[in-house]
Amino acid sequence: MNGAWWIWPVLGLAAIALVWGALVVGLMVAGRREDARALATFIPDCLVLLSRLLRDERVPRRRKLLIAGLVGYLALPFDLVPDFVP
Repeated sequence: MNGAWWIWPVLGLAAIALVWGALVVGLMVAGRREDARALATFIPDCLVLLSRLLRDERVPRRRKLLIAGLVGYLALPFDLVPDFVP
């Protein structure tokens, strides 16, 4: 079982891709093609932006670490600071 640690992240990404695809198809069926196109290109555009920012030598290392930390924080399934805490 130790060799199959990667199966859970792959299944998680597959589930996210499936839900994302279902939302795009649902918008297209509902006749909202512009919204479907915007949703379909949003995630790939964000991935391209993040990868280019992280590879750009003009971006300071501290900013790159902040970007990586933000992506990690957004990927967490729970909030580090709950919404009800002021």
